[in-house]
Amino acid sequence: MATSSTGDLLGAASLALGALAIFYSLWSPDLLGAINLKKKPHFDSRGDDIEQVKRVLRTQGWPILVAAVLIGSLLAPPVFGILRDTFVELWKKHLQALPSYDAVSALLVAVWALLLLLVWLSLSTVFKLRKKRSELEQKE
Repeated sequence: MATSSTGDLLGAASLALGALAIFYSLWSPDLLGAINLKKKPHFDSRGDDIEQVKRVLRTQGWPILVAAVLIGSLLAPPVFGILRDTFVELWKKHLQALPSYDAVSALLVAVWALLLLLVWLSLSTVFKLRKKRSELEQKE
């Protein structure tokens, strides 16, 4: 029974990670385009660029980050349970624990780790966009 619910979690987690990865890859040109904007010398000529960075941050940067953090948070308790059970079993049985290896549980942990990578990438992107916005809004 535990494998069935773990299997269901793995399916849901994989689907969520796949959807987030598709959105991130589709939005990547916009995100990188906003990050790589060159600062124009005159503040008055930066209005469109500032609005572009704000729009990309609001409609793409923040949503992908919030979704990835939310999904990662929802998966954390079962993943921590799997990790705890695995370490307890290894501690007690050492190599005799290998026959009880559960590939579905291991894959759930791997999907969660990839989701954390997406959280890190999204967080990095949001920080870069916020830095770019601040840079463009400086009047000098």
